[in-house]
Amino acid sequence: MEAIKMAVVSYAVKVSPGVRDLVKKYCRYKGLKQGHFVENALLEKIEKEEDIEDAFEFERLKVQEPKAVAFEEYLRSRKR
Repeated sequence: MEAIKMAVVSYAVKVSPGVRDLVKKYCRYKGLKQGHFVENALLEKIEKEEDIEDAFEFERLKVQEPKAVAFEEYLRSRKR
């Protein structure tokens, strides 16, 4: 199986020495590459934030649900 090469870029951020040391120790203990670990952590955090926003949006729109029309019905109404 051929490995897929992805383009990567450097992305420097400032963190406290304690966080840096914790990431280094954790990655060393688990045998992980720090860049991969941090990239996954960032993606998971963004996904979590988006899920929270979706939940709030769902709650906000829930009151409109009784007025909802089935998609098929909507399409039929457009053909008229």
